[in-house]
Amino acid sequence: MKDHKLLRIAMLGMFAAFLAGTALAQAGRGIARMGGTVLDKAGKPVVGAVVKITFDQPGGSTFESTTDK
Repeated sequence: MKDHKLLRIAMLGMFAAFLAGTALAQAGRGIARMGGTVLDKAGKPVVGAVVKITFDQPGGSTFESTTDK
């Protein structure tokens, strides 16, 4: 009886460690949305500005976009 309880606790611990590992492996791979406005010194929108976003983790990605009006 006691052995079954220890086995069950050990299995739950291994399962929790597995889930944590898979969650960390997905860092920077999810779906996100970002918004904002690029303004010049006069406070007017800048058309055609290049914006780069970098996920700064091992294996991270870089995304690039150009602003519109």
